[in-house]
Amino acid sequence: MTAIQILVVLDGLGAHANTERSNRPPSVTAMAITTAERELDVPAGTLAGLIAAQHDLSERP
Repeated sequence: MTAIQILVVLDGLGAHANTERSNRPPSVTAMAITTAERELDVPAGTLAGLIAAQHDLSERP
């Protein structure tokens, strides 16, 4: 059931991706990450931290 919940959130956000973004609450923007962390029983902020670290690495020359 965990995989289904994560996929449903990703699908919904994918459908939402081509719509107006200026009025999107931060909770909606972070929904995929927070859902995955909750369903996988990962401490809050873990996935966001990994994404930020990967982003920092990709900006290095």
